[in-house]
Amino acid sequence: MGLGLTVNAWPIKMPMYDSYDANVGYRPYQDLIDKAVERGALVFWSMTEARDFSQHSFGPLGTVTIKTEPHPEALVLTRDYTGFGGLYQDVRRVVAPGSVWDQLLQSKMTTGKRHSPQ
Repeated sequence: MGLGLTVNAWPIKMPMYDSYDANVGYRPYQDLIDKAVERGALVFWSMTEARDFSQHSFGPLGTVTIKTEPHPEALVLTRDYTGFGGLYQDVRRVVAPGSVWDQLLQSKMTTGKRHSPQ
């Protein structure tokens, strides 16, 4: 079985992005958005301000902790996505007057295109 898995994975490749690189920013997400849109998919950011913290026990295997911090800046630092979720039960600042939602709409109305991230 090990030989079969090795043959299947050959040639061994390094991932394009290092998950421990603090400087990678939103590039992996933008690449995913670009590839999905190129193939005709719709891309939505889901609940960028929602927090998630949960722990799940897997008996003798241990506990898995899931933690997601709010990331509303993703809306400004990426482009060409179809939309985003802004209505849910939690603190919401993206859809507040003058916030990210209004900035994105204003940018689209004044230029015809959304601002590209730097």
